[in-house]
Amino acid sequence: MVAAPSGLAIGGGYEVVAHCDVLVAHTNIVLGLVESLVGLIPGGGGVKDTLYRWHQKLGDWDKAADKTFMNIGYGKTGTSPQRAGELTGTYTPPRPPIFSWVGGNAFERMQQFLISGRDKGHLTAHDVVVGTELARVVTGGEIDPMNKVSEDELYTAERAAFVRLAQSEATHARIAHMLDQGGTLRN
Repeated sequence: MVAAPSGLAIGGGYEVVAHCDVLVAHTNIVLGLVESLVGLIPGGGGVKDTLYRWHQKLGDWDKAADKTFMNIGYGKTGTSPQRAGELTGTYTPPRPPIFSWVGGNAFERMQQFLISGRDKGHLTAHDVVVGTELARVVTGGEIDPMNKVSEDELYTAERAAFVRLAQSEATHARIAHMLDQGGTLRN
């Protein structure tokens, strides 16, 4: 499949682009996973693809989980195809990927980062909730490290986190504020 986006390919639009074999992007394209800004995490494979691409680039599941956590948690975007490539690593066309969840130590490290950010006033209470869901998806949560995790297991974790967040009142408030005011609600 070939994708030829221009303008914005964010959130679900980026997830469609990320699943294509060839990308022919306009030089002014903005690409990224911005769901955290409205209290969600990507629910259509964006977490899985970002984690996989960072692992391909770094060769280390723990470092890949950290990079994915920071990219998606901060809603980073690439303002050109080159900048987007720096955020998501490389791409190798389809072959069912095998993942590893790094488990509890990495999950706890990410939770401490979130709590520290909240205590310093950099993150809100709902930022911590969203970040915790993202950390659980990229690490497996409070588990022992697992050597093999299928793509389907990652999709399942991603969708479950998306649904939990989509049902929260704080996410509803963020979405309504974005639609009504055009900006991010810091709740």
